[in-house]
Amino acid sequence: GQTNHHYLNDSCEVGQGVLSGYQMYHLGDYPGIVPDSAGQVKGEVYAVSQETLHQLDLLEDEGDEYRRVTAKVMLNDQWLEDVWVYVYQREVKEEALVPFQHQPWHIDALK
Repeated sequence: GQTNHHYLNDSCEVGQGVLSGYQMYHLGDYPGIVPDSAGQVKGEVYAVSQETLHQLDLLEDEGDEYRRVTAKVMLNDQWLEDVWVYVYQREVKEEALVPFQHQPWHIDALK
């Protein structure tokens, strides 16, 4: 339901997942995740086409602002292997941490 959710209109939502080993940060108008062995992040998992993946790479400025990597995600009490996630590549401010209990991230929840 966020501003860029229309990129997923032709994709199938698989469900709500939990990614371990990362923390989420509020970066202004959008979130970002960074590696942190003690962290967890809630998010939606989608099955997407190669064309949609390409469009998401452009949106996320893959290779500069974000890097797309594979990770294991817990979904419905089972692990999904090789799920693509976008990892933020810049510095984050500790005070911008979005605690697990306040996820999934939504900008209106932070106002």
